[in-house]
Amino acid sequence: MTTETGASSHDPAVVVRNINKWFGEAHILRDLSFEIGRGKVVALLGENGSGKSTIIKILSGFHQASPGGFVAVGGHELSGPITPAKAHAAGLRFVHQDLGLLESMSVGDNVCFSTGYGRLKAGAIRRKATSAMVRERLARLGLTWDPNTPLSSLPPAQRTMVAIARVLGDPGEEKPSVLVLDEPTAALPAGEVRQLFEAIKRVTSDGGSVLYVSHRIDEVLEVADEIIVLRDGEIVAHRATAGLSHEEIISLLLGRELAKSAPRRTEDETKAIESSERYILELRGLQGAVVRDMDLDVHAGEILGIGGLAGCGRSELARLLAGAQQPQTGRMSLGGVEYKPGSPRDALASGVSYVPEDRRNHGCIGPMPVQHNLTLSDLRSIRKGPTLNKREERSQAKELIARFDIRPQDPMLPIGKLSGGNQQKAVIAKALRVNPRILILDEPTQGIDIGARAEISSLILSLARDGMTVILASSDPAELAALCDRLVILDRGRVRQILERPYITDDQIALATTGAELSPSKP
Repeated sequence: MTTETGASSHDPAVVVRNINKWFGEAHILRDLSFEIGRGKVVALLGENGSGKSTIIKILSGFHQASPGGFVAVGGHELSGPITPAKAHAAGLRFVHQDLGLLESMSVGDNVCFSTGYGRLKAGAIRRKATSAMVRERLARLGLTWDPNTPLSSLPPAQRTMVAIARVLGDPGEEKPSVLVLDEPTAALPAGEVRQLFEAIKRVTSDGGSVLYVSHRIDEVLEVADEIIVLRDGEIVAHRATAGLSHEEIISLLLGRELAKSAPRRTEDETKAIESSERYILELRGLQGAVVRDMDLDVHAGEILGIGGLAGCGRSELARLLAGAQQPQTGRMSLGGVEYKPGSPRDALASGVSYVPEDRRNHGCIGPMPVQHNLTLSDLRSIRKGPTLNKREERSQAKELIARFDIRPQDPMLPIGKLSGGNQQKAVIAKALRVNPRILILDEPTQGIDIGARAEISSLILSLARDGMTVILASSDPAELAALCDRLVILDRGRVRQILERPYITDDQIALATTGAELSPSKP
């Protein structure tokens, strides 16, 4: 490896050697060592909690590695603590899942907001020169947009392009050594992913390299030259993607083979539920800001899916049922008794537990330890007079951490330091700690890795088989098809169609959400 004064064009774009990271007693990264070649796309894979986010945050200067490691970019060692300024100067560029763009501004303003505008001596912005610079940056990605285009008018994939253009550097400057894309397709419709792949090809053809973080194996096999697989903070594989199969990558991720088929109800189980006339929840004329005239009966022990296109009212219906939003009109009954929760606390007291879509802002308190987050749903069992029994709280937290395999297994680690998948496990554990009659899940596996998805799916089935009613709001057709006894398709707040087994399939869901009706169903 050459040093600051002797960088060579033959040096790898990035070299990482013996990187360790501890959070308290938890050893998160263990002697990580890898290289990224120039002009290569390397995919970084791993289950939630494997260490992907931590190594990215170390490279960006957000976290500091434990002493003793080595990082070089383009042949130049990043000596001393890595800071965001040092990482940027070395040529590292980051596009996170949260793009950090401002919808109220134009494309040009978003590009220049962090990189600066061309200015005259008096401080005035040189609009023509700035516009030309923005156009050149966009052109490097094959884009010909007017810089004055409002960002809010662009679809998700094109907004991702703006975020990439913003970090590529000024035209004529040395290209970035490596572009780090963290879950860039998480919010993209399948049809828009192709645009992102074309942009990645342009970056690598210009001599740049890409570190591509994703859970989507099909995309990785298409776009990446190599994969690096992390498991429990260690690299377990660094291989070329050529010749690798989907199943082989899953085995590397999990350390075992995944079950050949997703768990689901048997037809006899579903028929038994449908033949029962015992309803645990009844809605009549329920109406919110989006939801309109909702009449619905939910069977005890049923897994009821709520699907539909974005904006159809899925999440609002979940909030109305959980007391997180008040209906404008209508009535609800729970177990034959009027149900009118004024808050999630009221709903919880009635036996209705809720896991919201936005786990970070609405499902947990980031700076608070995992232990406190897990027990917040009900403090009565750990109360000792006017105070809390800390020993009992710790005991209950450890039991939940073990049961739901929440990693790291440190009860006092702030929950905000956990990966998204482990945060989700903790939020679900908190909701189930009170043994509710109804569990409402809004996008429970969004942004979750393959192993965690399988665990949560198995948990949902197990809960329902034990008699719990589960209401599952999801945008994932495969998830709905695998788990649900019935599926309510919403369209602009109204029930468009109710699909029943065995007609809940990916294809039927796609047809129902677009207005077609080619299967037996209820209106």
